[in-house]
Amino acid sequence: MKKTLIILFLQIIAFKANATILLVNNTNNGPGQYAQIDAAISAATPGDTIYVSGNATAYANCTISKSIVLIGPGSYADKQNNTPAIIGAININNNLSNIVIEGFSFTSGVKLISKTNISNVQISYNYFSSYDAVNCYGLSNASNILISNNIFDVSSGVVMYFSNTSNINNVMIENNIIKGSISTLYVTNAIIKNNI
Repeated sequence: MKKTLIILFLQIIAFKANATILLVNNTNNGPGQYAQIDAAISAATPGDTIYVSGNATAYANCTISKSIVLIGPGSYADKQNNTPAIIGAININNNLSNIVIEGFSFTSGVKLISKTNISNVQISYNYFSSYDAVNCYGLSNASNILISNNIFDVSSGVVMYFSNTSNINNVMIENNIIKGSISTLYVTNAIIKNNI
């Protein structure tokens, strides 16, 4: 048993040691390896981190198809001339875990519509300016979803959908500013706390 734990620990260290950082920047001649997020995701391997630069020009919608960390400059960035990374929507594919989406300004939102087998998803420090911002309609077999420290700036309408879900466990919605509402929450062990 001790030998098995040591081997598992070494495999985790090796996995993290192989993780790389990719940079996305959609300005002409801007610093970055990729001009769009989907291109960086295609080149990434599970465990990689993708940094997305702020720009007045919005990025194309993208789909997360691997276990990655996706980080923008923040919705009220102190650097990069206070310019956020603007994007319409980020979709998440089936059968994924260990996803981080942080620091973006969304005109549509994060979409998990009718997806299955999703775990360990963190959606934090983003700005959402439309209803339907975090859409988990029809999500099944999912666990450990954290939605924290976001701003949902919609004067009316539903900003988070958890309708028609099945087998959803451990959802935490905390420390957000929410101008709007949350749809029916069919979740086991949901915690909603410290939101305004």
